Amino acid sequence: MRELMRWWLLAAVAGCFAVAAGCKKKSEPESESKVTKANFAKLSKEMGEPDVVAILGDPTEAIEYDPAALEGPGKTARILGTVEAKKVRHLIWRSGSRAISVYLKDGKVEDLQSSGL
Repeated sequence: MRELMRWWLLAAVAGCFAVAAGCKKKSEPESESKVTKANFAKLSKEMGEPDVVAILGDPTEAIEYDPAALEGPGKTARILGTVEAKKVRHLIWRSGSRAISVYLKDGKVEDLQSSGL
């Protein structure tokens, strides 16, 4: 009897794990993703951040940094072909193995990169 209860308990626990795994929030299917070659082609330099977000949606990651801090004291900051950039925002959209990176300076697109599109 005790052995039978042990097996039923084991089956119940395994069933709970199976149900929990099935309830896991699923990421956006790649077929519905906005991280596409067509959307990347719509982006252009000097485009404003709101325009980029209108095309790609909210970014997966957003990083803001001061390039001068990366160069060290007494050196001129050079990033994305600019001199003495104040702050740069790096926005990243990811979907599976695909990614789009947008670098903004003063709220305008300074550089665009993609991978896996």
